[in-house]
Amino acid sequence: MEEYNIRFATENDCEELSRLKHQVWDETYRGIYPDEKIDNFDYEKNKNTFIKIVNNPEIVLYVVEHNKRLIGYMDYGTPHRPFRDYEQEIGLLYLLKECQGTGLGRKLFNIAYKKIKDKGYKEFFISCNKYNIPAHKFYEKMGGTIIHIDEDNEDKSIPQIKFLYKIDNYVIEDLSIDNASDYAYVNSRAWLESYKGIIDNEYLEKINTDESIKELTQVLKNIVAKDPNTHFLLKVDGKPMGILHVRKPKYEDFQDCGELGAIYLLNAVKGRGYGKILFEKAKEELKKMGYTKIVNGCLEGNPSNEFYKHMGGKLVKKIPFVVKNYGQELVENIYYYDEI
Repeated sequence: MEEYNIRFATENDCEELSRLKHQVWDETYRGIYPDEKIDNFDYEKNKNTFIKIVNNPEIVLYVVEHNKRLIGYMDYGTPHRPFRDYEQEIGLLYLLKECQGTGLGRKLFNIAYKKIKDKGYKEFFISCNKYNIPAHKFYEKMGGTIIHIDEDNEDKSIPQIKFLYKIDNYVIEDLSIDNASDYAYVNSRAWLESYKGIIDNEYLEKINTDESIKELTQVLKNIVAKDPNTHFLLKVDGKPMGILHVRKPKYEDFQDCGELGAIYLLNAVKGRGYGKILFEKAKEELKKMGYTKIVNGCLEGNPSNEFYKHMGGKLVKKIPFVVKNYGQELVENIYYYDEI
């Protein structure tokens, strides 16, 4: 979705937020909440609740605007309802149905994640209605672990599921026989997420089949026996979420450079600083290989071009790129770093 704005909420937003909440309830919870709870929604009461949140110094409320109307909201901070001894939560995260699946939910989640991290906390939780299955899938995809499930209730608006998130609970593993299938999965899935609209969907779907992932897994297992210290797997909360590949340069004009062959992150953990962590790991490994300069390629149109520029890369060349075993012709941007 283009031309949206994420900003802090003010009291002036609260009347519109109340109307937005009712619309979200109607779209999300119709069939879960009792009809009378949605149909008899108290706009004034909810407006006042939002005003209290805006004025609560322990909670930060954001809104999302598009075409001068509010389309979503998120808050984080001290839990609205205490749960065990957890000190932080993402308490509200809602988008209109038309805006779901656009990446905005992930964007809002990661804003809260980084802000909670910056405050020095190491974990937080999220509560979600027990019967809101699409939300469950989203929170699991974002790395959450279920830590509590309420018992069923005749009123389905009551039971909740709690998801726990650990901050900076990550490891970077060398490629091994045991994790080759995880590496293959992340590689294939990241292509699907990152190159949608750039590489033909036919190819992206093909490399994400079980058969293709198994084939890549076997290739990686063969690499383990030869040169395992050039491929690395990032796990966040025990789940495979990113990969790194460094190698000798394949580009003829840059034979004195170590090549950053790949940094891929799944969408769920983008925006949390893991790209920079993997980039620093690449520098470390290339130094061990004796290199003092780096080169890497990035397909034109990939948002990661901005990341490589931010990390100090200079765009020095554009070359043809042909998708292996498919033939689609693209353009690859080459970035050069004159000092590790």
